[in-house]
Amino acid sequence: ILCRGGNNFGTLGNGTSGGGNENYTFNEILGGRTYKAISGDFGQVCAIDSNDLIYCWGTNRTQGTGSTTMTATPTQVND
Repeated sequence: ILCRGGNNFGTLGNGTSGGGNENYTFNEILGGRTYKAISGDFGQVCAIDSNDLIYCWGTNRTQGTGSTTMTATPTQVND
């Protein structure tokens, strides 16, 4: 998965966050896996891999992790 953008809420998934750090170079995250779906909106991204594991990062407001703390790296949200 390659991500790029403003990274205000950790949506690049590279462990950093902060507005004004626009990064329009693609950043590879979650390498070495095959993904069958990815979805994103303003502030968060989720991806489903070929083993049906779901990874989310960003604002963490509706990601199902049980936390509302921003996650700047992909975090598995199911077993």
